[in-house]
Amino acid sequence: MAKGGSTEGERSCGLPHHRTPHRVSSGLQITSVDPTSSRGKVDVGTAAALVEDTPIGEGELEEEASCFTTSQSVVITRCPGGNKHTETEIVEQKATKVSNALQTRAIGDVIQGRAREKFELQRLNDRLSSFIERVRLLEAHNRSLAKEASSLRTNYSIDINRLRGIYNTDLEQLRASLAASEERRAHYEIRAERAEAELNDLQQALRAKEKQVVCDQERLKTCNEQLKAAESEVQEIQQRCTSMAEERAKEAYEFKRLQEQLKEACLDNDRLSVARHAAETDAKMLREELDHRKKVQDAELRELSALVQRESTQEAVAVFRTEIMQVLREIQLEYEQRLEATKADIHSAYEVKARVLRQTGVAETGAEGESAPVHLRQHLIDQRRKITTLEEANAQLELTIREMRTASQERQKDNELTKHRLTTELSACQAELQRLRTDFEALLDSKMGLELEIASYRRLIEHEERRQHVFGCSVLEKPRAELVLPQPTPKRISHTRSSKGNISIVECAVDGSSVTLANTGSQREDISGMRLVRQVDDRLTNTFTIPKSTVLETDPNRRLIKIWSEGCKPTDADGLELSDSRWGTGATMRTVLIAPSGEVSEH
Repeated sequence: MAKGGSTEGERSCGLPHHRTPHRVSSGLQITSVDPTSSRGKVDVGTAAALVEDTPIGEGELEEEASCFTTSQSVVITRCPGGNKHTETEIVEQKATKVSNALQTRAIGDVIQGRAREKFELQRLNDRLSSFIERVRLLEAHNRSLAKEASSLRTNYSIDINRLRGIYNTDLEQLRASLAASEERRAHYEIRAERAEAELNDLQQALRAKEKQVVCDQERLKTCNEQLKAAESEVQEIQQRCTSMAEERAKEAYEFKRLQEQLKEACLDNDRLSVARHAAETDAKMLREELDHRKKVQDAELRELSALVQRESTQEAVAVFRTEIMQVLREIQLEYEQRLEATKADIHSAYEVKARVLRQTGVAETGAEGESAPVHLRQHLIDQRRKITTLEEANAQLELTIREMRTASQERQKDNELTKHRLTTELSACQAELQRLRTDFEALLDSKMGLELEIASYRRLIEHEERRQHVFGCSVLEKPRAELVLPQPTPKRISHTRSSKGNISIVECAVDGSSVTLANTGSQREDISGMRLVRQVDDRLTNTFTIPKSTVLETDPNRRLIKIWSEGCKPTDADGLELSDSRWGTGATMRTVLIAPSGEVSEH
């Protein structure tokens, strides 16, 4: 609209302007006067004077309106008959006179302003006409609606009364329900206020509990710090104990080494004594042999002398006496030489061994071995005293920590009451989880059992298939030959043993009836507390702990002990017996003897 108005105003500057009469309904005529024309230039005061001088009636004055501006004049006249053209011509003549009088003024500015005002007036006239037309249409529509409402009122009055009654009853019910709702609302508001008050009290109590919990946590933190300090002290004490234990182990190792050296010296001494005893025995045997030979030779000499006395004469005796005496002297000299050589060898060997023992200082080693246990025993007593004092201090610290923990637990009991519901739910969930876990374990056990049964059935089926295959092959190759079942191949059994210490496993029965232990050392051994573990096919089957006061002697008859399976021990046999079990057997059997000190013997 604005663009169109500006274009029209520009066009009005170049074209001759003229009046544009606008006719609307209800007998009105709107005339716009062009200020550029020679007939249409009026002033505001002049236009008003023209309107006042126009002879019209009193009734027509109310229906008449004039609008004068600086750029354009609009004359709205009522057209009630034949005076319309006369009035218009009078107005135009007066306007022409006025416009001629004002032509000397600023025409350029007025032309542009009036062109714009012309466009605005045209737009306003169009809107006024559209509004008037819309009012007329709305009045007609209102009259039709009033007629329709009156017809509906006359036709549906009964239904309206009935609906009014229903509406009133429903309204009464709704009012009653609203009153009840208001009462309930008031009751619930009271309850809500009480709940808010209780909630505030609980929040205050919770804040107090939280503050108390914070205090307890701070105290617990301090207690934990004290506990950590005590634990650090205990660790230091344990480190000192471990260092002392290491020193003790070193001293024990040194003592053991000295004992081994002493044992070696004793063994060397035993060997020397045995060698001396053997030499003495050999000398005794040589003496006996010489005595025997002497007796034999004396007997022979007596026989010869008797023969000589009986058969020879006195001359023959004189002849052979010198020869016989010479032979006897030679024999005696040889005997004495051998005896002296044997004595010299034995004496020299004994002196050499004694000299070696003196040079090695066995006596000093024995003295050191006797003094070392005394020193170690005294050091052990001192360390035990220190350990007892440290244990007392540790017990005192643990007592204080326990007291502080009990105090903290007493403070935490009040807070745990609020958590009881969640704890019960958690316990229920854990019970359910445990039940599911037990069911799962039962399923796993049943699965493993089924897998074992399947494996056994598979082995049986494979064995049956092999047997049928062998039978079928033999039937195909030799249809008339006798069926010869394959002989069972002998099992190849291999044994390996390894041991640390004097106790070892010397025998494991293949049928699982017994396990034999032996003392291979030179001293009696206490095997109380040792454990025997049997593994069959990489699976643990038996664990047996040797009871107390079980000792293996060095006597050959009492240095062995057997642990029998249940029901396999003879009535007259010695040893131990398993309770409610047997030693497991299989393709691979491994028996291990574990001592409390960590020494392991394996078979």
